Amino acid sequence: QADSPFKTLGRASCKAMARRSWPLRVSTLLACALLKLSFVGVTQSRSPLVPRRGEGFEGSAPSPKVKSTISREQLERDHGDSWQMVDKILTGERAESPEAIMRARFTALRFKDPQFLAATEKEEGTSIKKRAAGWAKTLGLEEKTLADSIAGIFGSDIEALQEPLSFEVISADEESVEFKIRCRNGKTLHEKSKFQKDRKWGYVYTGDSEFAQWN
Repeated sequence: QADSPFKTLGRASCKAMARRSWPLRVSTLLACALLKLSFVGVTQSRSPLVPRRGEGFEGSAPSPKVKSTISREQLERDHGDSWQMVDKILTGERAESPEAIMRARFTALRFKDPQFLAATEKEEGTSIKKRAAGWAKTLGLEEKTLADSIAGIFGSDIEALQEPLSFEVISADEESVEFKIRCRNGKTLHEKSKFQKDRKWGYVYTGDSEFAQWN
């Protein structure tokens, strides 16, 4: 099994965070607070923009103060005729297939939503909060620590996910999705990820991939 860039990345410890100087601790706390603001929105509306979920993913995060919406046109640009798969998830329905949740995860990647990415994947012994912190670093929303740099957790290939341009599904079934993500720096992630059924989301990423390679 390949070590996927979509496998959760929140490895930095609280001890490492505590060793920072106080200005960095303050900036880190602010970054963590921003993680609670999802790209899903606050209220239902009849506007042409698509309304999104309003509260934190586990009912613990406060509602965003600013309404955030993603238009149908934006979803169609990324997903073509399959845009409704994503729209249903963002408006509160469960994913009907692994492909649907993978498409929604790409939209979360595009709009830099670490909370959604963390909530729709599994990793034994790791909380959603820690996974979201890992995704925040991957997406460039939070500063990497010295420990991260030494460990090489966040390499140059993974950092390409900060600017994804397009998403293509190669194949999909009831257990896996093979896809390509093309990034602005010219690199392409080609991966086949595994999924499992989930009571809350319909399907979630298991954290395992048959293969994952950068071209």
